[in-house]
Amino acid sequence: MSGPDRVSVPGQGQALDYLGGKPVSELIGADCTIEWSGVDGAVKGTIKKQTDFTAFSAKQKTGHFFPVELDEKYEGAPITVDNGDGKPKTETDRHWTIRVENIKGTRVTFAAAGETILTLDFSGATLEGDDG
Repeated sequence: MSGPDRVSVPGQGQALDYLGGKPVSELIGADCTIEWSGVDGAVKGTIKKQTDFTAFSAKQKTGHFFPVELDEKYEGAPITVDNGDGKPKTETDRHWTIRVENIKGTRVTFAAAGETILTLDFSGATLEGDDG
């Protein structure tokens, strides 16, 4: 399996129930895609800045958020997401939202049962509303 077989980006019109019903179109631009090389994905396009996204986190409610949905084959499996901060997070969930500002470096790695499912590199994404 390659990266595109393992993950998808929810469609622009989809409302994310697990994030208070926020539409994907408010998080990312219609130009947002993932370019794949095996299990390594390069995120391209616009990730919109959020200023009061309390459905994500009361403490980290400002930033750029990228939603992904893992393939159904990962339903019920513990998934570990490592954003390079030395504190990988493991949850039994297929729906993830990455806060780009939490990434140390540019890459996030998803793993199950000790095996890498995919990596996402955000170095090519455009962070809308970013002053930097």
